[in-house]
Amino acid sequence: MAAAGAVRSLLETDDGRLWVLTAGGLAVATVANADPVRISFHTFSQADGMSSATVLSMAKDASGGLWLGTSNGLDHIVGDRVERGPAALAGISINLLANGANDRRALLIATPDSLMQLEEETLTSLTRRDLLPTGGIRSLLATSSGIWAVGRDSATLIRPDGTVTFAAGRNLPGTQIT
Repeated sequence: MAAAGAVRSLLETDDGRLWVLTAGGLAVATVANADPVRISFHTFSQADGMSSATVLSMAKDASGGLWLGTSNGLDHIVGDRVERGPAALAGISINLLANGANDRRALLIATPDSLMQLEEETLTSLTRRDLLPTGGIRSLLATSSGIWAVGRDSATLIRPDGTVTFAAGRNLPGTQIT
């Protein structure tokens, strides 16, 4: 278990704000042209409208906002306002988020049981559960070849035409993908 202050991820949005995802929550500071000694962070919480204080992943959107995958659904921060994501994701742990290939309008969403895409408020399942990598999705990458979903010891490539390629990790160095 990570310490409460352990930094999990950093992200800078187009407006010059630095978002820090820690084991204890989500904080933001304006860092553009700021005195590094005097930077102060605002912590976002359920009091701000978040679905959960446990944030697992974050990704930028095309309009400068920030998507948050939480242990209890999908949230969207626009400016300083927190909005809830699609009702279909309420109560579901959103383990991983990634932007679509060459486009921040499409958001890839990994849950413990599925891989979905959110685009223009439409939520679409991308593949059957049995075609996902074993051990849960640990990394997502959208490329011109398709969407790579990598698990503990395998990877799935979902091509733009919908075909799915499954690859075992036996050709990778080591025994697990971490």
